[in-house]
Amino acid sequence: MIRSHSLVSALAVAIALPAAAWADCPTGPATDGVYMTFPDMLMRYEVQSDGTILETETNYKDGEVWQHVMHPTGLVFESWELVADQVVADSIETVTYSTPLPDIAPNSRWDIEETARFSDGFEIRYFTEVEVLSPTEVGVEDCSYIGWPVNVRRTDLETDEAWVDAQMYLPELEILVYLASADAGERPDIVPPQTISAQRPDVSN
Repeated sequence: MIRSHSLVSALAVAIALPAAAWADCPTGPATDGVYMTFPDMLMRYEVQSDGTILETETNYKDGEVWQHVMHPTGLVFESWELVADQVVADSIETVTYSTPLPDIAPNSRWDIEETARFSDGFEIRYFTEVEVLSPTEVGVEDCSYIGWPVNVRRTDLETDEAWVDAQMYLPELEILVYLASADAGERPDIVPPQTISAQRPDVSN
């Protein structure tokens, strides 16, 4: 999928553990959006009325903007590129699953088959394994949360190539934060978020 091109070994990943300073920390479901900054991009997460998450990533270097509609485990339903706030028609990717996706829960593990379909008609099928680990304390900037590490391992059913995405679900905000990917069996190069806010930060510099 678009957000998972660089391929990751399954690890429980904590983001960081600074002291809490709750005054400016987003709380409650992120229905009005939550922003996180990373070294190379700005991320916005918004919880939709159906429980899915709309993730918007803006790359600092080239200004590319991508959006993904995803399940709380990070499994994507649809992705597209935005240019001037318009969807680029030939960038659309849709993903379907062999069975309905279960609700996210800590200490759970399940598998499913997924089919990614691109705008040109090309398809890729994966065997996908999802593991949600035990709750752990995590932090972003001066904000502390309880997080559920989520590891998603995909195996291409044609090439047998496998990789894992390392992620963190924050149940208080109901958002899923992507952290790293790598080939199966390799250690991911975790890139934690630098800041979190309810308002769009100034990233002009």
